[in-house]
Amino acid sequence: MKKKIKIGMIFAVVCVLTMGMSVFAADTMMKNKKWVSGQGGAYVDADKDGKIDSFQSSGTSYYKIQIAKQGYITVDVKTSPLPGEKEYSGGQENAYTKLSLLNAKKKRLAEYNNHLIFQDKYEKSMVFTAAVKKGTYYIAAEGTQKYKMRYRFTPVSKINKAVKDPAKAPALKKGKTVKGLLAIRETDYYKIKLTKKTKVTLSFQAQVRDSQQKGLLDGLNAQLLIKKGNSYLAVDDKGKVTSKDNPFYWDHIIGKDKITATLPKGTYYVLVFAWGDLSGYYTMKWQ
Repeated sequence: MKKKIKIGMIFAVVCVLTMGMSVFAADTMMKNKKWVSGQGGAYVDADKDGKIDSFQSSGTSYYKIQIAKQGYITVDVKTSPLPGEKEYSGGQENAYTKLSLLNAKKKRLAEYNNHLIFQDKYEKSMVFTAAVKKGTYYIAAEGTQKYKMRYRFTPVSKINKAVKDPAKAPALKKGKTVKGLLAIRETDYYKIKLTKKTKVTLSFQAQVRDSQQKGLLDGLNAQLLIKKGNSYLAVDDKGKVTSKDNPFYWDHIIGKDKITATLPKGTYYVLVFAWGDLSGYYTMKWQ
């Protein structure tokens, strides 16, 4: 299902963690499709009175991923309560797991957690994707739960060289499929030239996911633009320019999907993007 919503959305997730002693472990090497397990800490009887009264944090655990060629990873995560959580006198109804994707220098690229926006709920599992190049990456894990996770790597060769500037957008040819790796917080542009009024259908196969953003930010997004003076303005599915404050676009493009617009004669620019920290892989074809 695709919707039209405002681009200027902002959301925040606040997690509260009762801190205790931190224990740091060496980096753990992950292997493609192999599960690893860990936990964010432990509930303990600190004063030895027979009652669980403290949460002892494990700090941040780092999991190393070695990528041999360009492609995208799909990370699957399953969480469960820590032993003693129900007996903890401080209460942990908001127990959570947070993961961060880091580069080789352990600089944060993206962040994910198992909190469902607007539902005040923490899911037991999550899935997210990320476009990657050859190199070293880390997943940093922390929180107040047990977890197990794996990554699945899919290599992608011969991607189309999309550009980040609409003025340099390559032509999208009818009947030809383009392949793109959409990096975190980046956009791709393509150009369509119509010599007469035309019904345009763009078909997608998109692997751009963050399962915790259900109904909000999950999936790939697409927009049609036209040039007016020095500006590129969004148009709706009839080719009419829409408001800058509430521009028209298609969202939640996940898996096999398509968008359709009936457009007057002219030159249009296809903008492909994702919200926040989402990234991954897509194909697009002008049918």
